[in-house]
Amino acid sequence: LRPGAHALLQHLHAHGVRCAVASSSNLAEIEQRLGEHDLLRFLQAWAGGDEVARSKPEPDVYQLAAHRLGVAAADCLAFEDSDHGAEAALAAGMRVVLVPDLKTPPADLLARCHHVSDTLVGLHDWTLVQLR
Repeated sequence: LRPGAHALLQHLHAHGVRCAVASSSNLAEIEQRLGEHDLLRFLQAWAGGDEVARSKPEPDVYQLAAHRLGVAAADCLAFEDSDHGAEAALAAGMRVVLVPDLKTPPADLLARCHHVSDTLVGLHDWTLVQLR
């Protein structure tokens, strides 16, 4: 779990923001990890790679997550740590906050993201403003 993820989800939940997880992992693994980190209570939906025909960088898992939330993809803000994940969210029509994990993403991907940060810490109020 990335530093700041739990606090960010807790903050968004407290402000009535509906949140979902869109992961390439299978659904059982997602539910187990979310439970281990006490995140299920902050989420209204989750979607796994085993539920869609095409995996990231295709948009399928993000489209499914948005559908389960009952919102348009264009109204979503996706937080991603990988190039493939960011490409998937962008292809779904979402705005992307890229928090790179292991390597520096290509410049063209960085340019297409709504925001790039080296951490989730401190993005609480910024995120609320973006979703209004």
